[in-house]
Amino acid sequence: MEVFKRKILQRVLVNDIPLSLPLLTALVEPESQTQLIETLNDIIPHNPYYARMVLKKVIDSIEQHLDPTELDFDIGEYYNLYVPLLSAIPLSADEPEPIQYSLTLTSPGLTVAETPRLLNGAGTTGRRTWAACLYLSECLVYRFPEFLDGEQKNQIKVLELGAGTGVLSLTLLKNFKDQLAKVYMTDGDSKVFEQTRDNFQNNGVDTNDDRVQMMELWWGETTESAVPECDLVVAADVTYDSAFLSDLATTLAVAINKGAIGLVAATVRNEATVKEFENELDQRGLRWEIWQSEAHPGERNKDDALVFFNKNSPEIRVYRIYQ
Repeated sequence: MEVFKRKILQRVLVNDIPLSLPLLTALVEPESQTQLIETLNDIIPHNPYYARMVLKKVIDSIEQHLDPTELDFDIGEYYNLYVPLLSAIPLSADEPEPIQYSLTLTSPGLTVAETPRLLNGAGTTGRRTWAACLYLSECLVYRFPEFLDGEQKNQIKVLELGAGTGVLSLTLLKNFKDQLAKVYMTDGDSKVFEQTRDNFQNNGVDTNDDRVQMMELWWGETTESAVPECDLVVAADVTYDSAFLSDLATTLAVAINKGAIGLVAATVRNEATVKEFENELDQRGLRWEIWQSEAHPGERNKDDALVFFNKNSPEIRVYRIYQ
């Protein structure tokens, strides 16, 4: 039930959410009905159409697979919530809504205002959180302590490239605030920081904290002042266009040659583009390895998963890049 709730709060496509027989059996229990209705009531003010589609799938699946005479259940409350939603229509692509990600090990997770149906808007792809960002964020929740070195390095400086909605940095700040000496959030479009500041404030992170600095950074910059000194560079879904790979690798090299380790999460939409990224790293004398990967992220249904992906999501790799 918890996995199901996390999926709908994250707005996973309804058609990509499987409803197993054990889950359907749980969903007809009064306590579970109350939980689902409360969750959908949180969604309805922002996206009534999505709530309608979730309810339709739940009701149709229950009626198709369960016999009320055998289990003695009543789903009248589901219908009471569903009927007023029949006129709900899909949100427009550029209409934002709050999406909740379970990227903290304590409730309630992160709530991020974004446009998940929009690929590119206002000249930027930073208005939504992409799959590789979610994957790397989850990896960091579990594995960030690997980059600490006990008493010698109990606080580190992090540089994020292509920050967009700010989920990567926000994940670190919510889970490891005391272990962060500085977080540099950078993007080529400074306008995205308006949205990022709102997301930080809505999640209880003070954007006036001296440890957080938002700054414009164009990839390809090689000057010391343009690329802050740091211990860890993180970036996600920044390898999608071969036109930017040379500049991206140049910026990574500047930071890594000053002693940082890089973590770059890539969605493998095109194997040739990812191979080109690897070649750009090789040309700059950077070493790399696949730190973590998932071949079929859309098939995950494990209880310890913090985030989920649409059914046909391609492979996601996280590259660890070093001198």
